[in-house]
Amino acid sequence: IIQCTFPNFLCLSGAVGSPFLVQMPSTLKVTTGETFSLNCSLRNGRLDPDYLWYRGFNRSTASVVPSRSGRVFYSTDENGASLTVTGSRRADSGQYFCAVSHNGEKIFSNGTQVYVKAFTKIPAVLGLPSSVLILFTNIIHGLHYRSRSISGKILFKMLNTFTKFNLINKL
Repeated sequence: IIQCTFPNFLCLSGAVGSPFLVQMPSTLKVTTGETFSLNCSLRNGRLDPDYLWYRGFNRSTASVVPSRSGRVFYSTDENGASLTVTGSRRADSGQYFCAVSHNGEKIFSNGTQVYVKAFTKIPAVLGLPSSVLILFTNIIHGLHYRSRSISGKILFKMLNTFTKFNLINKL
């Protein structure tokens, strides 16, 4: 049994010379709204396999990724298969596997762990410039990790201090 790991992909195999799948990348991080693609190819197998894509916690509990949603597309060519998801959502996070049938058995790849994080805009708060909001965010973040909490009073005092010394216009 062979299992190989490289920086950008994983491959899964049985005995030497038996078919296995190579799926890339092994991990993918995207932001909501972005498009992502996963690639898969069969090695040591027949020339024209039927690829399927699955998503789940592991191969045994994974379910087929439907390509009818209008955002999910399958494609195949002589090099393998691709799964493309447009307009990614947080719910698209998970482990994705490609699979083929060979001699009546399904062969699965090791999969790709996809992380979709939310895109957040800095809101226009009180008409403050974005540089001030970024500064407040960094200060609050630092205070939060030191004291594990921050109150609205602290934030109000910080804003008053900045206003009092006209620091907002200097940023």
